[in-house]
Amino acid sequence: MILAKRFYGQNQVYVGVIGYPNTGKSSLLNLLARRAAAPVSSQPGFTKGIRKIRLAKGIILLDTPGIVPKNENLFAEDQIKHGLLGVQIPESVRNPDMIVSELMKLYPEKLEKYYDISETGDVEILVEELGRRLRIVKKGDEVDSERVARKILKDWQSGKMR
Repeated sequence: MILAKRFYGQNQVYVGVIGYPNTGKSSLLNLLARRAAAPVSSQPGFTKGIRKIRLAKGIILLDTPGIVPKNENLFAEDQIKHGLLGVQIPESVRNPDMIVSELMKLYPEKLEKYYDISETGDVEILVEELGRRLRIVKKGDEVDSERVARKILKDWQSGKMR
């Protein structure tokens, strides 16, 4: 979105970048500015307010926080897409096991290699073995599959898995 506004007797052009959280808006502006003008993080929601970055005389870039349309009835595909993109922090994702299941379908070799568990694409076995290895268990020595799924999702979103 480009907005032109008269500013102190001269024309200023404001260029705003909007989109989902954690999709590289600040990184894109840093690339355009050829310097680290906007701080970046792998954590969704890191940019809290609008930041102005001077690109050239008369051109101002606007780094904006990520936006997610509020919809309580997201389809499963949208929840998975948001989880894979890192739109939400793993602690606030509704069905982390569903997202990890999709990750296992798409990249079984990456998960198995990263966690050193060879289970030929079976997400339940991966979660069970990883939960036991990391001692993420509930009372009664039962693996807390939701916490393990959030751990996998956090590792994915932070870029630990190459």
